[in-house]
Amino acid sequence: MSASYKPISLPHLLFWVGILLGVALAGGVAWADVEATFYGFPRLSNLPLEGFSCPPLLTRHDTALLRAEFTNRQSIAIPTLAQVEISTPLLAESERVQFTLAPGETRRLEWEISEKNIDLGFFIFAKLYRYPAYQQPLAESACGVLVVNLPWLNSEAALWLWVLLSLGFSLWGAWQMETRLPPQAMRVKANLPSARRLLLLILAMTLFLALQGTWLFAILGLVALILLTVAILFLSLQPA
Repeated sequence: MSASYKPISLPHLLFWVGILLGVALAGGVAWADVEATFYGFPRLSNLPLEGFSCPPLLTRHDTALLRAEFTNRQSIAIPTLAQVEISTPLLAESERVQFTLAPGETRRLEWEISEKNIDLGFFIFAKLYRYPAYQQPLAESACGVLVVNLPWLNSEAALWLWVLLSLGFSLWGAWQMETRLPPQAMRVKANLPSARRLLLLILAMTLFLALQGTWLFAILGLVALILLTVAILFLSLQPA
């Protein structure tokens, strides 16, 4: 006597594909920032430098910009010396920039990154130092970029397509599963729709945190996603 096999439905498949896409994107982007923190750049200060950012994602044959913003909030002009380090497969690229900020002035700097800066296979890492000046202590900040091989898309299109597919698949799948759930299953698995909605909320928050560069909270979100996924799968396997 052979056991009956029930194939997975399309809503279930798309829901979990969407969740997997979101976890892969958030995990990859957050891990790039984690790797940047522990990459081989010198550590000179424990004070974080605000205003330095990397694009979260780069397609392999595209280019993008690292951006830094310096603001003088003092009442006198301040000479500023900044240094950026950008990864390469061999030695990191390094550039120093020196300028003077007038009172209240904001200066924006940009550096281009491309395929030549890829290291460890799928990442680009960068670190910015601001050397001490008048009432301006030594500070530093690092960030990472996830690199994907999608030659037919630019970086921005690839990122937003990935986000839309993740949220679109998972939302449509969850909605379809709720509308198709039979009444007897609703009584036994009453908590399942709520658990899926919570999973979608955590997924959206984790994606947002990862894309904003707050990798520590993004990792906590990923842990919550994994634990809730296990709980949903366990509940789904219970007989109706």
